[in-house]
Parts: sequence; structure tokens; C-alpha cells
Amino acid sequence: MLPILEKPEKKSHFSDNVVSVNGNFQPDPKVLVRIANAFYEKSYLKITQIHFFSRTTWPSLKKYLDWLEKDGYLQYDKGDKSYYPTETGWRLFRQISLLYDRIDFKKGKPLALI
Repeated sequence: MLPILEKPEKKSHFSDNVVSVNGNFQPDPKVLVRIANAFYEKSYLKITQIHFFSRTTWPSLKKYLDWLEKDGYLQYDKGDKSYYPTETGWRLFRQISLLYDRIDFKKGKPLALI
């Protein structure tokens, strides 16, 4: 008689990278870098495009977008239903991208300090 094998758990390529400290939203730098890269390719994006690049779940993406809008990093244009980074948003994306380039997030150690 053949043994019954358990069906492997299906893993989604999306992750829910939302951290909450005392109920406050704490964004994951890796997700912010993915969102930044999306805006570097195109300066305005629809929510589905941001979702694709962010690789998060829809509820998680909503938290990121709410946070980015509330803190003045993104602006939503109701006319063309797109998001645009503000000047402050571009600065955030540049800084987080530079930081990400210097840190190996898999090991949590700096690659190089200049």
C-alpha cells in the first residue's frame, strides 16, 4: 500500500509585509523600494500597477497607499485614477533606494558603508 502524501501548501508570491507596532503602521523598506522602482519606470501609476510591483496583498497595499497619501508622499488624481509621487515622495523613494542598496536584507548586514 502506498503512503498518503500530504498536499504541499500553496504559497503565494505575494506577501503581507505590514508590521504593526502598538497599532501603528510600520512600512517594510523592501516593499517601499519595490513601489519606488515602479515609479522610476513610470511617474504615474494606477493601483493595479502598484499592486503588481509591490508584491503585497490587496489589504496590505491599501495600508501602504493610505500611509503614503496621509504623510504626503503620494497624491491621487481622481480624473485619471492614478497615483503620483510628490516632491517629498521622490525624496523618500531616493533615500529608501539608497539605503536598500547599502543593506543586504537577507542577512541584515551592511554591504558597504561609504
